[in-house]
Amino acid sequence: MKVELTTIELKALELKDINNFNDKKCASIMSISVKEYNDILNKAREKVTKALIDKDEINIIDISVNDEPKCTTLCKFRCAICGQIYEIDYTKEDIKCPLCLSSKIMTNEEAGFLK
Repeated sequence: MKVELTTIELKALELKDINNFNDKKCASIMSISVKEYNDILNKAREKVTKALIDKDEINIIDISVNDEPKCTTLCKFRCAICGQIYEIDYTKEDIKCPLCLSSKIMTNEEAGFLK
């Protein structure tokens, strides 16, 4: 069986495991969020580990960051406790305030972002 590793995943591995950059620098170099970077890195490590364990061939698929589908589940929230306004992918991240970690939040409509 063949394992497919994208050039994006390969770059994430190189930045972290070869260059020893911290997550923030890696994400900055790749022009993505730290969360996105960590998701890509973890997926890449899982694929490589599986290929090594199963003695599978690794195929590199050429893909750029711009070719990846854009997230359409970003939503803006406002913390009801501290007032922090932030945007997250609510399908992948906990809906908690990044500043005070409160789960008492207001959605777009409740916070008055939508009219």
